[in-house]
Amino acid sequence: MRTSGWNWEDAVQLADDGIHLNWPEWWVTPDDEKQYVRIRQRVTEIEQFFSEAYAYTSLAAPDEINLRYEAMRKVFAGKTNIYIHVQTARSTLQAIQFCKRYPSIKPVLVGVEEAYMIVDEIKYAGIPVVLDFIHRLPRAAHHAIDLPYRLPAILHKAGIPVALSHSGSWESRNLMFNAGTASAYGLSKEEALQLITRNAATILNATDIGTLEKGKNASFIITEGDVLDMKSSEVKQAFMDGQELELTAEQQKLYEKYKKKYGLD
Repeated sequence: MRTSGWNWEDAVQLADDGIHLNWPEWWVTPDDEKQYVRIRQRVTEIEQFFSEAYAYTSLAAPDEINLRYEAMRKVFAGKTNIYIHVQTARSTLQAIQFCKRYPSIKPVLVGVEEAYMIVDEIKYAGIPVVLDFIHRLPRAAHHAIDLPYRLPAILHKAGIPVALSHSGSWESRNLMFNAGTASAYGLSKEEALQLITRNAATILNATDIGTLEKGKNASFIITEGDVLDMKSSEVKQAFMDGQELELTAEQQKLYEKYKKKYGLD
């Protein structure tokens, strides 16, 4: 979405870009029979839904309209992505195998905290990865403390298309600083910047944004300092579709007020 607009229609950058699927996680231990049964049941439900939806969408004019299955038409036609939210290596491998049943779909793995364990499998499957915010501790106690910081570089160097996201709403303003952290743990500044610009646009199939070049929307920012560094980055100007945006807001006014009060200007 665009960050400026009179209404939601103005703010739309790309609508109906895909379906999100939360894959059941195999965090369980081998002897946890109840958890195993529950997860196996959820996977079976996903398999059944996809099987029924695929059969339904194979019909040009079904006798009875099913909105849940209708939502899958573009997915099976390869026109929109299927975003699979998954974390563990075991669950990710299961999701990859599942996707092979439907060669026409375009899966994107989201999260994938244990992707470092199965880099070759992800690369061979040709599936891009969107990592969630990396300013966090690793989920498991046995993971390296800096694993979330290094994961973008691990995947990028393996040749896997990778982008960064940031869960939440107001926290999304820190997305660029997540990329900055990735640049300190194995990526160059240019490679890290592409995680939130070109790579993200490519994965989303948003062809008119992501890079500055002829024929694309002129949406960009001008900063003083390094845009990936939270200490030096200061946005001076912002443009959307070639139009300059007004950046002055209540928070900016308060910032200037107390900056002057304490002689910091």
